[in-house]
Amino acid sequence: KKIAEGKITFKKPVKRPSGDAKEEEVKEKKKKDEVKQPNSRLLSFGDDEEEEDE
Repeated sequence: KKIAEGKITFKKPVKRPSGDAKEEEVKEKKKKDEVKQPNSRLLSFGDDEEEEDE
């Protein structure tokens, strides 16, 4: 149990620095996805509005 706890505590600090780098990558990916999502959402939203207009 102590070893497992020690491993978990040891992994946390080690994960933090690499986690930061990964977080930046995830943030960049999210930004790209966010830019893509509203775009497709706006497109489909416009289509819906057009359909409703007709």
